[in-house]
Amino acid sequence: MEAAEEEAKRLREEEKRLREEETRQREEEKRQREEEKRRREEEKRRREELKAAEEERRHEELEEAEEERRREELHKPTLAQILPAHALERLSRLFTPQGWRSNSSRSP
Repeated sequence: MEAAEEEAKRLREEEKRLREEETRQREEEKRQREEEKRRREEEKRRREELKAAEEERRHEELEEAEEERRREELHKPTLAQILPAHALERLSRLFTPQGWRSNSSRSP
């Protein structure tokens, strides 16, 4: 009888040890899943930050290019500054409110 009791006790202890091991395994798997989830969220956050920084950089580049274009426009000479007065007068005779006169209708 004593041997049977010891065997039963040993089996209970073995079952208890197996349950504890299963619990540890489940906890480890849960920890790994949580770690993987945290890592994915961190990667997603980093990608979003990079995307936002890239969009901001592009926006700034566009603003700088637009500002440069405005500065160039301000410094462009007008036709009046480039052409002599007689050339401007000839151009004004060729241009009508309807558009440019054709060569055939040009007067001397």
